[in-house]
Amino acid sequence: ALAGDGPTLIEALTYRMSGHSTSDDPNRYRETDALEPWAERDPIERMRHHLEHNGDWDEEQENAHRADVERRFKEAVDVAEKAPAPSLSSMFEDVYATPTWNLVEQRAEVETGPRPPKQH
Repeated sequence: ALAGDGPTLIEALTYRMSGHSTSDDPNRYRETDALEPWAERDPIERMRHHLEHNGDWDEEQENAHRADVERRFKEAVDVAEKAPAPSLSSMFEDVYATPTWNLVEQRAEVETGPRPPKQH
């Protein structure tokens, strides 16, 4: 990358510090103290400290960057809130190149309503 030879892929593996989603509570399946050694090795903090040590980053740049990200985030939220709501069935788009049978059935149910139960 430094030589200017084009795009460079960097694979960075790290530990997931938070839940899988906002509805996930990782405290149910791991102890809080399990995070301590990983927090000390946080790659973002380590990179920030490295850049600061080399004189390539400082608190003023950090504050300006955070303010810019916050501004851009608020602009994006504003645009999203003004956009029309997507159709419910759009959640099935762009999941697989060829939808699986169960997604086809689920989409049909969303679009037409549930099928009546089978009579025995």
